[in-house]
Parts: sequence; C-alpha cells; structure tokens
Amino acid sequence: MGRARWIVGSSVAAVTMIGPMCPFAPAQSIPMPSLSTDADGGDGGNGGGDTQPPKKDDGNKRDGYDGPADTVDPGNLPGGGKPLPGPGGANGGVGTGGRGGGSPQPGNGGVPAVGGTRGPNTGVGGKKNRGETGASWLAWWHANRDVHLAFARETLVTTGRAGLLVGSGRTEDGVTDGAESYEAQAKILFGLRSVLDANDASVVDAAVIAIARSIERRLSGPLQRDIDTALASKHREVRRSAVIALGVLAIDDAADRLRVVLDGGSKARTICGGKEPTAVDRGLAAMSLGLLSDRTSVPMFTAQLARAKKLDREHAAGLVLGAGAFQTEREAVAVAVGSLLDDEEIQSDVRALAPIALGRLGSAAQPFVPKLLRMTTDRDTDLRVRHSSVITLGRLCGPDDREVIDGLIELVVEATDGDIRRAAVVALGEALSTPSDRDDPTAIARASKTLCRALERPKSREDLPWIAFGSALFVRSRGNDVPARVDVVMRLRDAFTDTSDPELKAAFALALGLARDRESITSLTELVSTANVSLVRGAAAEGLGMLGDLEVGDALREQLARERDEEVCDSLALGLGALGDRRATDAVIERMRTADSTRTCTSMALALGRLRDPRAVDALLSVARDANQPGVARTMACTALGLIGERAATRWNTPFCAGANVAIRFEVQTAMQAIP
Repeated sequence: MGRARWIVGSSVAAVTMIGPMCPFAPAQSIPMPSLSTDADGGDGGNGGGDTQPPKKDDGNKRDGYDGPADTVDPGNLPGGGKPLPGPGGANGGVGTGGRGGGSPQPGNGGVPAVGGTRGPNTGVGGKKNRGETGASWLAWWHANRDVHLAFARETLVTTGRAGLLVGSGRTEDGVTDGAESYEAQAKILFGLRSVLDANDASVVDAAVIAIARSIERRLSGPLQRDIDTALASKHREVRRSAVIALGVLAIDDAADRLRVVLDGGSKARTICGGKEPTAVDRGLAAMSLGLLSDRTSVPMFTAQLARAKKLDREHAAGLVLGAGAFQTEREAVAVAVGSLLDDEEIQSDVRALAPIALGRLGSAAQPFVPKLLRMTTDRDTDLRVRHSSVITLGRLCGPDDREVIDGLIELVVEATDGDIRRAAVVALGEALSTPSDRDDPTAIARASKTLCRALERPKSREDLPWIAFGSALFVRSRGNDVPARVDVVMRLRDAFTDTSDPELKAAFALALGLARDRESITSLTELVSTANVSLVRGAAAEGLGMLGDLEVGDALREQLARERDEEVCDSLALGLGALGDRRATDAVIERMRTADSTRTCTSMALALGRLRDPRAVDALLSVARDANQPGVARTMACTALGLIGERAATRWNTPFCAGANVAIRFEVQTAMQAIP
C-alpha cells in the first residue's frame, strides 16, 4: 500500500506520494494543485483550472448488480482491477490496475473502480454535461466526517471512569475546563510566534493557520503585526495563509484588509508585498470575509456576485463559497446567490456552487426550494447544477417537506444518472435524519422501504457506499424500537457481513458507526486489529469512534500502539478523539520522540492533534521549533497544535467542507478544505 506524507504548504494539505495513493488518506484523496513556494513563481491567475477535461466514456458501466455478496470476476468490474478505490486524475478517469486502476491517467483512461473518480467536464454557458461528474464517496466522507464525529462526541455514553477527559477541554460531566484551554492557547500563541521566522515557508504557513484557529480574539493583540508581515511575505503561500488567518482569527480591521485584497489594485499591492493579488488570492479573501460574516461587506459581495460571469473562475468560486458562510444578512446574500441559478453564461462549475452555498445559508434559502426541486429533474439543466441541487435539498428540507421527500425517493428509484441517484439517497437520509412530531408516517415508511430495497438490489455497485451512508443518516437518531430503524439496520448488518469487497466492507463499517448500531461493536473491534486492508482497519476505527462507547477505547489504543500504517494511525486517533479518550497521549508522544523516520514522526504528530489533548502541546512545540527537524515534521507539528487549540467542536473550515459537491474542484476550495 502506498503511503502519503502530508505537507500543509500554501494552506493546502498537499500530498507527497511514495507509491500509489492510499484511498483512506486524510482530507480528499485527489491530486491537488501545485502551489509553489518560489518567491517569484507564476501565480497562475486561473489556478491552472481553465483546461477542460475530456468527457468520460460510460461504455463499461454495469447495472443490475446483485448486492454485496455478488462475486463478479474483478476483471469485469469498472476500472479493470480489484474493487479497491483509486484517486481520479484531475483531467480524466482512472485506468487499469489493482487500486482503482492504478495511477491517474490523462484523458479517458478507463472508468474507475468503485469509489474512484471520473474527470469532470467543464461546460460553459448552455453546454450540458451528460456524463457523471466523478463524485467519490471517500471524498464525501472526508469532507463531512468532522460533523459526524462531533455529533458522536456530543452523545457519548459515559462509564463513570474517573478523570477521563471527553473532548477538548471537557470533563466527564461536560463542564469546560477553561483553565486548561486558556493555558494551551497561551502556549500555542507564544510558542509558535518564534516559528514565524522560520526559513521554510511551509512551516510558517502552517504556524500562521495554527495560531489563527487556536487563539481567542482577546489574545490576538500581539498577532496584528505578525499577520501583516505574513501578508507582505515574498512567498505566495505565506501570503495566502495570512489571508485565511484574517478570516479565522477576526483581528481588528481584518474585514478592511480582506476587502482590499478582494478588490485588487494599488492598495492591495501595498499590503501584499508589492504583488498584485491573483484570482486565487481574491477568491480566498472572499471566503475569509464569509467566515467573518462582516455586515459591511455584503454590498461589495452582492455587487461582485452580480458580475460573476465576467470574473475569473477562482475569483467567482471564492465569492459563491464565501457567500454560503455568512451568518449575517443571510436573506440578502441568498437572493444574490440565487440569481446565479438561471444564468447560463456563468461557467457551469461556478454556477453549480450556487445551490451548495444556498444549502449553507439555511432558512434564508427556503424560498429557492421549489426551483431547486424542479432543477433536479430538468434534463436541460447542467448535470453539475442538478447534482448540487439534489445535495442542497437534503440540507434545507425536513420530514414535513412531503413534496421534496417524494421527489428524492423518486430520484433514488428512477434516476438513470449515477451521481444524481447517489446524491439523492444521501439527501433523503439527511432530510429525514432528525425525527420530530411533524414526521409523516407514510413518508417515513416509504423511505425505509426504498432504502431497504436499494441495499438489497442496488442499480450499480458504485451506489452501495452512498446507500449505506444515506440509510445510516436516516436511522441515526431513531430509537431501537422504531420499525423503520430495525429494518434498515438489519440490512446494513447483513450487507456488512456478506461482502468480501474491502472497499464495501469499509463503507459499511463507517455506516454502522454513523447509524450508532451498538450491536456491531464486536465486529468492528475485530476488524480494527485483523483486517488485512488498511482501508478497512481505518474505517472500523472511525466507525467505533462514532458509536460513542468509551469501552472500545481500549481496542483502539492497543492497535494505535502497534499500527505502522500512518493513515490508519490517523483514523485510530480520530476514533479516540471522538470518544474523548486521551489515555493514548503519553504513548504517542513517546513514539513521536523516538521515531526512526520522518514518516513516523509526522504520523504521530497528526495523531496527537486528532486526540486534542493539551498535554501534547509541549512535545509538539519542541518539534515545531526545532530547526534540525525535517520541514514536513515541523509543518505537521504546527498543524497538530492547531487541532488541539481549535476553538470550536468542529474544525474552522467545516463551513467549506460539510455539504460540498466533491465532484467540483477549485483551487480556492481545496485550499480551505484540505487542512486537517
């Protein structure tokens, strides 16, 4: 199995690969844009994203799959190799080979194996994309898992074990330990300020973001000059990190600086070290303004959105994504975003971000639900826009929206396009994920029947992971005595037990955890230590974390002590972090200190960040500040410190991750999403 080295340069968790890419790597396992650290390197105003990838060939698509127990010759599966996931190339499908077809190939290199990705078409204006867009369920999980792991932390089953900390700065009774949190923040602030003078731009980049995500605004006074210095850096990636930090930390005058960068021109060059902000810089500034939710920036936002068709795609994408993050003046922002839905002169991938932004604006976007519902079945609407519209309906609607529920069920059953069908099943689960007294028993029963039938007889093998997630979301908050839950969970268990496909086994392991099926604890615990495929071990670890039973922490800690695959270590730490089990901290610190390779040191640093234990701050600072350590190790130590100091229950970049259409790729979006 290939291994990945995570480098948080340019505010992007870039992946340096050694061998084939691991499909369960953190963040999105997709090729990421190169953001050079060269001081005078070309910024690529369009982010390298104007090339239009070729259309995919659906000739090998296979329908009528007989369920997870189907033992089809791997040679007949899409992708030509064993049914393991593989990352898709930015400009085409994945060719043949054992892991989703091997390395990404340009052009029509074959249809990917289960979970792989297809290169998207970039239609402009009225050109309609009829092929599938290439959404990978692994990318979907990595974008959304922080929300689901946080949900698990909030519903922990405690065992009365004395002294055990639950989550970052919380004790067993749920009371925040303010002194512990404040001390950790102070250490991170003053410990990492010295790192800002490092010669390695990637280390500085990571330190800037770590400080911004960790420090309360009341402590940010000393940082004003530091961020101004970073904004004027000769290194593009450090400048971009400063732009992001302004939105995360919200220091005084942050909105003013961000508006200057967004507007460009001589004033922007003055604060950006004499460099004219590129389209990517301006897009990141727009997204940071969205994080700030600055009321005075709304007129500028709406004015620029109105001329989105004339802007570079990265600039326009940043505006749309930033609009979705606003917490103030949401009605006005929603109207501006909604106006993009009908504008076919806008590039299709930018236009497809509009429904996603509306979904993040919540109730302010409710007036657009009828239009979004119509667009899901309109064959004249670009496929990307239809795909995003389906995703958004699941976020905006609830059990009492009978017309939407019926429409989603119809798409699950009847849609011929795979991406629409898969998005619909997850949207159905999300829309029905919160039971209430407004539930329509007939709609609930119909949804349960639809999901059970889909699990037993999926239209495509590629549908199964999505069906599993949609089913899990549907039952997650329903009591064990509810017939709909009993029926769906029973079929999830059967599918998990019956399949020998490693990827499907991993997807069902995650789904059982998401469904909070405590009957699966024994099976998942066994997989953590015995599965031969790292993908499965990692999925089982995260699944156990979501089950919220502190007793499973023993198995996760024992496996973490002997695990050598860094991606699985990350998943084990995520599971333990969801449980609030910090008993592994001392052992992980020791492994990091005595590591005989950079890879191990980096892996253990990230694991400490996932555990979110303030006791690890001193050990991580010693790595981050050690100029003799490899840059990648120092970078990851900074990132881990940011995870420990995170001010909220979820990561700061969750507004740009949850509910994303993972088939749409922009450099600005990757920069925000990919930081662990």
